[in-house]
Amino acid sequence: MNRIAIAVLGLSAALALPAAAQEPAPTPAEAAQLELLAQPESWFVEQLGGQRRTIDGQTLDAKIHYALELAARAPRPGGPPVDPGATVEGRAAMRAAADRSWTFRTKVTAPMADVLDRSVPGRGGAIPVRVYRPAGEGPFPVLVYFHGGGWLTGSIA
Repeated sequence: MNRIAIAVLGLSAALALPAAAQEPAPTPAEAAQLELLAQPESWFVEQLGGQRRTIDGQTLDAKIHYALELAARAPRPGGPPVDPGATVEGRAAMRAAADRSWTFRTKVTAPMADVLDRSVPGRGGAIPVRVYRPAGEGPFPVLVYFHGGGWLTGSIA
């Protein structure tokens, strides 16, 4: 069996585990990012010099604005561009990195009455979805995470 098949089988097995067993400990760099993201909105506005960006009449979220400013100032790598999505291994690594990052940045913080894994029909077959129902009396607001990009990264995990 080749390395790719082993990696895919290993990833499939990890995704089948209960959520509590999957949650890794953050690295020091990830912990620093989480600490940064935990700052109140006022901190980000202060770091931006009080300036807020408005695009098409919508004011950008201060955290997103701050992240975009950091990205714009980051040094650009030299050499020819590399497309990590060009290989099976690269795509698997991108998915694993996106799942790991998502795990740390989207922890469910409110008590949940139910967490249900379901599927909805799609053109190419069933699409897995996860429904979080908070504890308490409704009606509750609805938040839908929907990714319409290249469908290369991320998963239900």
